[in-house]
Amino acid sequence: MIKMFSIIFMAGFFILSYSSLIYSDGPGKTYDVYTLWSDIKNDETVFKFDDPLTVTGFVVETGISRYATPYVSLSNEKGGTVYATCVLPRTDALKLKEFKNGEKVTISGNYYAFRDKAVIKKCRKL
Repeated sequence: MIKMFSIIFMAGFFILSYSSLIYSDGPGKTYDVYTLWSDIKNDETVFKFDDPLTVTGFVVETGISRYATPYVSLSNEKGGTVYATCVLPRTDALKLKEFKNGEKVTISGNYYAFRDKAVIKKCRKL
């Protein structure tokens, strides 16, 4: 009985520890996707690598990147210009089914880079 409890406890501890490695550290400040893009475009130092943030926008596209990572592209309007790409952990590829084109979503993640659009990693739908 004690052995079984120890195994369950260790498994739970591992799962909680692992999830903190693949997901965002927290929601951070919440931004509309266009405001986020505009702020970064005007001053690329507004965020540091791995800063936690939360973004809202409309899903324009979902897919798997050439790096085999699932992603969600966001705009400030249905079918509009993509201002942010949110990259989910590889282990969350099946969660792409939760995102529907045109749906307004809120996603938390960590700032990664800016290349004509914001790139946010370790994303999860809130």
